[in-house]
Amino acid sequence: MSEHGTVSMYTNRACRCVECKAANAAVQAAFRSARRAERIDVAGVLVHPTARHGTTTAYNAYGCRCAACKTSHNTARWAVAR
Repeated sequence: MSEHGTVSMYTNRACRCVECKAANAAVQAAFRSARRAERIDVAGVLVHPTARHGTTTAYNAYGCRCAACKTSHNTARWAVAR
């Protein structure tokens, strides 16, 4: 059996203890950081080259800030707020 404080325990055994949540959060933060590091500056706007533009995932997970991704993100936010 996996030990507490591991991503494996969080993912496979659905453990939500403080240690397992912290381990998962650290891995997810590193993943997001790596994706955001891939962004390029196009005319002062951070754009991710491989993101599927115009989706909320591109905005949230990839950190893409092109007009299409911003519009999708804002539309989704307003849909939830109403």
